Amino acid sequence: MKNILIFILFFTNFAFVKKVFSQNDCQIGNRLEIKSENINQNDIQKKIAEEKLMYKEADITNIKKRIDNCNENMDANLSLIKQKITKNFLNIQEVFANRDIKDLKNHIGGLEKSKKEAKIKLENSLSKQTSYTGLFLVLLKNTDYYDKKEDLVLKAEKAVKNTAIENLLGTHIKRVTEADNFQNINDVISSINSGKIHYEAPEHQKDNETGIFVFFTRIEMSPLIAKLNKTNNSQINIQNATAIDIQNEPDYISKLQTLGVPKYIIDYMKEKINQNKTRVLNHNQTTDMTLNKLLKEGNEQIIRLENEIKEQKRQLKGKEKTMKKILSDINITYNFSKADKNAQKAIDYFKQQIAKLDKQWNKEKNKEIYYKEVDFGVLNDLAKTQAEQIMDLYNIVKKSRVTKLIKSSEVFQIKNYQIENYETSETVEVRRKIDKFWVYPMVLNSRSFRILIAFKFKITDKIEKTETPDDKQDFVIEGMKMIFVEGGTFKMGSNDDDDDEKPIHEVRVNDFYIGEFEVTQKLWKEIMGNNPFYFKGDDLPVEKVSWNDVQDFLKKLNKKTGKNFRLPTEAEWEYAARGGNKSKGYKYSGSNDINDVAWYTKTTNDKGTEPVGNKQANELGIYDMSGNVWEWCSDWYDSNYYSNSLKENPTGATSGSNRVLRGGSWYNNAKYCRPADRSNDGIGFRLAFVP
Repeated sequence: MKNILIFILFFTNFAFVKKVFSQNDCQIGNRLEIKSENINQNDIQKKIAEEKLMYKEADITNIKKRIDNCNENMDANLSLIKQKITKNFLNIQEVFANRDIKDLKNHIGGLEKSKKEAKIKLENSLSKQTSYTGLFLVLLKNTDYYDKKEDLVLKAEKAVKNTAIENLLGTHIKRVTEADNFQNINDVISSINSGKIHYEAPEHQKDNETGIFVFFTRIEMSPLIAKLNKTNNSQINIQNATAIDIQNEPDYISKLQTLGVPKYIIDYMKEKINQNKTRVLNHNQTTDMTLNKLLKEGNEQIIRLENEIKEQKRQLKGKEKTMKKILSDINITYNFSKADKNAQKAIDYFKQQIAKLDKQWNKEKNKEIYYKEVDFGVLNDLAKTQAEQIMDLYNIVKKSRVTKLIKSSEVFQIKNYQIENYETSETVEVRRKIDKFWVYPMVLNSRSFRILIAFKFKITDKIEKTETPDDKQDFVIEGMKMIFVEGGTFKMGSNDDDDDEKPIHEVRVNDFYIGEFEVTQKLWKEIMGNNPFYFKGDDLPVEKVSWNDVQDFLKKLNKKTGKNFRLPTEAEWEYAARGGNKSKGYKYSGSNDINDVAWYTKTTNDKGTEPVGNKQANELGIYDMSGNVWEWCSDWYDSNYYSNSLKENPTGATSGSNRVLRGGSWYNNAKYCRPADRSNDGIGFRLAFVP
């Protein structure tokens, strides 16, 4: 016997070009062509007796060769159709991946705004947290005996103002920025042309004989607080006013002596300067460190934002280029303002193309010819024996898997596409029935015959999602009942208790099964052959098992059952404990009164575990998810994981030192028996399963 049909079709790599096989059908028929409608053994027997056809081995070989050629041509056509379907399918994926152009542009605008705000924040920080101090002397010559001291002080302050601005504001900031090369915030630094100047600890001495007035002050400069206007020097007689920055003039005494300042005034000013030097030095060192820290942090933030803006703009450019190409290929003009509508038009177009190609695939697949051979010996009536063999073969093929074709789910997914919940692992089924068949009998010897039967089919059913009838039914294995939990979305965590339960975040889990009870000692003994537990009893939950012990148990259980049992993820466990999509929002698993559902310190009196299933079940019919024993989950424990948890089927941190446990136990108080409570120190477990 020979079966040339490839049952499993993988719809990958599709494009459509000129057909390599132009015939509408493969003509291999003879007078023993039998339609499948109202077929029965008597009619077949009668037709065989009337035709009296017999074929030679060479004839049969030639017929099979022609069938093989027909099927090869059909496969070639199917492959070309598949390529086209895949191309359209990938185009749809491209559209979905690049349709968020407007959102991306808005995001870039937000980043630009954040960059601007970061610079404003830096300016504010500079104004509030930085100031520089300097020591200055001003020498006024040719003063009059009758000049008021207040006027001379005012004149001295004006004379020193420009020097202070240049030296305190400009020099310090320039030094710091040049040292660290803050290129990305040079515009912020260069904008510092205002501030507040404050004259502190003023001292002055006047010598009436020489007309010399010497003014000393400690000046503090705070940038960016208020506008600073430099004094117009033309209003001051430069020959009569000399400003000296003590920090930049270490030999200021010689300069004063050269300018004719009396010794007693020089000594007096020297004393005042020495009293203030240490204070000024410490203040400016602190300011340097503060300024350097602010500029470094501001620079890093702005660099990060600029890099992100650059990357987002690169992505935007790429998305627009891709969308323009896709839309151009189907004669749609790209328009940014209509990006969403253009994308939807493209998706609709590709869906229509896939639907047409799917029909072409079905039509082409109907050309396939499937054949079987059978040898038999004739007992009495040759026609009757042949008819019996033909009917047997017909019924075998009719009930066989050849009438059910399995594809991957491109077409199904395009019809039901949801970008938020897209799965590539689903399959679809195409069913077909026998349309007609041909019979080719051949004599082997005087009492032995061979029949070749060639079948043609017709695809009749629509494409449907593959689903095992019992997929959503609870089942029992090794005495353990597994409860079906329909997937859904729920609010995971709690904001009311421990920090590792925060924040509440939305999570979606797929369908899964979970044990009705915690794994019992009876099941453990059957699988592992030992009983290492402190509290003994077949119906008691296992306790004091390590996570690695559980993995050994699962390996042996799966080998024995042929299933793929595992531990639940933390998200699956909490979803089931809360009642899944039947949840009534109870505080504990199944009730607001913990005594209804949990064995915990008050109900056990700290005496030990209790038999499973003796408290009230939760909304899904699951027992003891609050209390009795802590239950292992598959996730690594991370106290901060909820801050960056995945929304779809989270599986926890990528690494850690401990695994997650849930549910509380017989020796814990009520707090630890809540569905949201997390721990990394535990005892027992329950099974989970995904078919």
